[in-house]
Amino acid sequence: MTKKLFLFSLLCIFSIISTFPFMINSKQKGSAEKIIPATSTQYNNKWLTHRLIKMDYDNGTAFSVIQKAWNNTEHFILSAREKCQSATTTLDFLYCTNALLGDMFPYKESNMVSPAYASQFSDCDLNVYLLIDAAKESGRQIEIIFAPFHAFISYIDDNNVRAYWETTANNNKGTVADLNDNHLYQKTFNKFYYVPRSENYIESLYPVLIANSVDSAHKKEIYNNLKPEIKKTPLAYDLYYSMKNEISSQDAEQINLLLREDITSSDKQLLLTGYFIKNGNTEAAQKIIDNIQAKNCKSECIGFKKKVYWYFFPSYLVSQYASEFGVTLSLEDIYYYYAFNIIIILSISILILPNSRDKNKKRRDNNK
Repeated sequence: MTKKLFLFSLLCIFSIISTFPFMINSKQKGSAEKIIPATSTQYNNKWLTHRLIKMDYDNGTAFSVIQKAWNNTEHFILSAREKCQSATTTLDFLYCTNALLGDMFPYKESNMVSPAYASQFSDCDLNVYLLIDAAKESGRQIEIIFAPFHAFISYIDDNNVRAYWETTANNNKGTVADLNDNHLYQKTFNKFYYVPRSENYIESLYPVLIANSVDSAHKKEIYNNLKPEIKKTPLAYDLYYSMKNEISSQDAEQINLLLREDITSSDKQLLLTGYFIKNGNTEAAQKIIDNIQAKNCKSECIGFKKKVYWYFFPSYLVSQYASEFGVTLSLEDIYYYYAFNIIIILSISILILPNSRDKNKKRRDNNK
């Protein structure tokens, strides 16, 4: 029995250690299929991507990164104009340009446009910015729609009907959006979400999106310079309360009121969780953090989970270790990791244990 337990323990350790690199590799950015050549590209004010990149420069991003980002975005936009000009409909155009985007910019999450474009990767909202410029360069108009933790494309099709496009599907090469997919398009009561927005609106909102990637001095400056309509968005409220050194009881009440409408906001939920933990109200903290979906629960959330539930300590260790490789895991990712290991361990155990029983039976028979 002791030997079996020892072998089973070794099997568990081997499985956990050997499968971890596979999880990390699956989360790391893949290499672009097409490497963009470097040229002496200049700033072009007519393109949304270039204007957003310039905003990164104003917030402290190194010019070498800015220059490379301008270069890569220009190459994509001009390549899209050349290769997709024969598209007869906006849908055909999106199939063509998004496929090209996926070749040049594999999927990886990023708040700021410049480091992503410069390193040839992109995510949902960054994809939309590129496609807005590509469409405009070809005489077409598309818009962005923000969903909780996501962004996708809206446009008017040739039948004068509003249509939707998901840019991140098929390895970042896109497909028609299925709004019934609750995993991508989470439902919320907040009226900021699921409304088509123009590139001018994107420019006004972009400082909020990058605020957590800049230093505290720039963060306060960003908030103070926001337009009044942007300050009323749920993302701006997240920024406002995150800048506070301490959440007061009045702040906590206000955040709780905002959550009645902004039901998917993990930032607000984490602020409240931290407030309750600090004030020794573990039960209230558990109630709030339990509302965060596993796919939206990342480093800070997992850290809070560890504080209110002791059995999340292993998940916290996995999350922290993954961060050493530049990978941010969600609790959903970690659950899949656990499930994968359980399947491997059970499968190997099923194969090994019968052999072990057979050998023991033979020994008993020989001893008779």
